[in-house]
Amino acid sequence: MKIGLIGGTFDPPHIAHLVGARRALEQLKLDKVIFVPNNIPPHKPQAVASQSQRLEMVKLAVEYEKNFEVSDFEIQKGGVSYTVETVEHFYKKGYEIFLLIGQDSLVNFHTWKEYEKILQMCKLGWFPRMNENSKTEKKINQKVLEKSIRINSEIIEVSSSRIREYIKKGISIRWIVPDKVIEYINQKQLYK
Repeated sequence: MKIGLIGGTFDPPHIAHLVGARRALEQLKLDKVIFVPNNIPPHKPQAVASQSQRLEMVKLAVEYEKNFEVSDFEIQKGGVSYTVETVEHFYKKGYEIFLLIGQDSLVNFHTWKEYEKILQMCKLGWFPRMNENSKTEKKINQKVLEKSIRINSEIIEVSSSRIREYIKKGISIRWIVPDKVIEYINQKQLYK
C-alpha cells in the first residue's frame, strides 16, 4: 500500500492541509493520506490546543474523506515528536511512504534528526510556497532533492497562527477551516 504522511501541529487544521493532501493523493497515486498530529514539535513552540483537542479537530476535518485517516502515533508515543520515529513506525508495517512537507521544510530537511535514515525509508512529496522561487531549489541538499517530488498544488496563504489571530480578533474563519472544526473550536472556546 502506498501512503502519504502529513505531520504537524494542526492547531487548528485548515484548508491548505486538506487541499495539499488531496493533490498529493491524486498526483502521487496514493492509497491514502495519514495525518499525524505531533505531541511536542521539535522546531515550533508548544501548541495552544491540547493534544486530544488537536487530534479531535483533525478527525473532524477529514471525516468525510474516505482516503484520509488520522494516526495518534506521536501523541501516544509521548515526548518530542521526531519524524524519523514516525516514518519508521509506518515503514515497519510494509507501506511505501511519501512524507508530505512544505517547500520551507524541504530547504531545511537536511537539519532534521536522522534525515538520511528518513530518506532510506521514504520519498518526499513537497508543496510549493508563495514566497519561494526556483532559486530555493538550489539551496536544497542534493540527497534530499534526489528523493523528492514536487506536488502541483494551489498555493493557499493561510496558517494556523493566522487563524488563531483571526479568532482572537473576532474575524470569521469560515471557508478556511472546515465547519465541523469551527463548531468544535466554538464549543471548546479555543484560541479566544
